[in-house]
Amino acid sequence: MTKENQMRLLYDKFLKTTDKTKKDFCLENNIGFHKYKYWEHKFSCQAKPPVGFISIENKPSKALNTYNHLVLEYPNGVKISLDVDLALIGQLINLQ
Repeated sequence: MTKENQMRLLYDKFLKTTDKTKKDFCLENNIGFHKYKYWEHKFSCQAKPPVGFISIENKPSKALNTYNHLVLEYPNGVKISLDVDLALIGQLINLQ
């Protein structure tokens, strides 16, 4: 078993035990506190969603104009809601 797998088992074991402090858990399992903190950070970073752009939802317009309702949702939960003129955006993109 690799060191990462061993630490993953210990990390998961700690998450299931809610009555102990991290220091007590480390003492009982013969692991250094700072070593545990390193692996805890590494595993928690792996669990986070990737940072960057996400897909854009573009709802079709019910009106007769070219305006559509656009919602941008960032990974941190922030939402930006816009009414945009897609024809104008297309013209701006084609300007070179």
